[in-house]
Amino acid sequence: MLVLLLAMVGGTACSSVPGAHANSDGAALGNHDGSASDEGETNTGGSYGGGIDGGGIDGIPIAPGLPAVRPLAPLSTATATSRRLTFHWARPDGVDGARVQVCRDRGCATVTAVFDGVDAAAPMADLPSGSLFWRAFSITAQGRTVTPSPIWEVFVGARSSPIDTSLGTILDVNGDGYADVLVTASYANEAAGEASLYLGGPNGPATTPAILLAGPDGPNYYFGAFAASAGDVNGDGYADAVISNGGSAVYIYFGGPNGIGASPDATLRSGQMAGGAFGNHLAGVGDVNGDGYGDVAVSDNLAGAVYVFFGSATGPAPSPSFTLKNSTSPPAALHLGTRALMILRHGVLLADTLSLIGLTVASADRRTPRTVVHRKRTSSPLTKSCFSRGGLSAAEFG
Repeated sequence: MLVLLLAMVGGTACSSVPGAHANSDGAALGNHDGSASDEGETNTGGSYGGGIDGGGIDGIPIAPGLPAVRPLAPLSTATATSRRLTFHWARPDGVDGARVQVCRDRGCATVTAVFDGVDAAAPMADLPSGSLFWRAFSITAQGRTVTPSPIWEVFVGARSSPIDTSLGTILDVNGDGYADVLVTASYANEAAGEASLYLGGPNGPATTPAILLAGPDGPNYYFGAFAASAGDVNGDGYADAVISNGGSAVYIYFGGPNGIGASPDATLRSGQMAGGAFGNHLAGVGDVNGDGYGDVAVSDNLAGAVYVFFGSATGPAPSPSFTLKNSTSPPAALHLGTRALMILRHGVLLADTLSLIGLTVASADRRTPRTVVHRKRTSSPLTKSCFSRGGLSAAEFG
């Protein structure tokens, strides 16, 4: 199966950063050299190929020992609803605010916007559309930190909605700005199951897998029953993948510069093993508790429950942080959890799984083992990519 799912965040700020002042959104702004800007002046500019005054930070002296701020929102790999989205971060003690860089590449060789704020800030001009990367430098009256925050990724659309927030998670496990595709085959290898990861690129996804994940549990555990982008559950700026065996365990694979590894980095369990269907649906649900880490929801329709696992700097804990239970008796009557869970900023929405799939996926061609994914290209309205996995029947793959 292939699943790419969605989630959230937003907010405002006020400012007292030295040498800066606030715009109408409460974002504190300064020029690229660190001096205060004139009212109404935009400091977002265009592309600077390595540097508006060194990326907007060269004019600020170094303050040794200053701790870095930690990004909070938009969550890494989320999709923004506005081209002037608000960025949020957590300040350590002794830090007055932050200078934010928004870049076209993860290394910030091309800086597209620079702005200051206390706990949050937004650019004064529209950001370019596409995949962008952002980081923040701690600032005090004495100067800035040497090391910025972790670099996070955000996807910006061509148009803005009236609501400044973000939602969802794009599966970009190596953080190169291109969405990746995860295809599972839960009936493969005597039902031990497997999953294949296809990395995205400028010409679309590769047609051969970058890595093949074997089922960790052995035969008859159906690894790959469900899969999704977990979001960034450990806050390192890379998307993580979540895969279930459809009965007793859910596995999380951390993303990184080289993508995901062959072995899971975290294993999630409900604590209710007897007769359950833990992991029969799952989703990355954004930042449920507002701590800046992506969270994961896993359902068990036989137990009538949805289990939510909070992310952290080390990823989710093995046991759930809280449980949403069906109040009816017997619990299977309403089958809470048979629909994918999508938690938004102001509540809970149960949505049909198919409405949350991030790519349009056609049925596997029964003549050959492949899954067909449609995508737009400039040369034609609709093209298709075929992903193959030798040795599997068409019914097993995808």
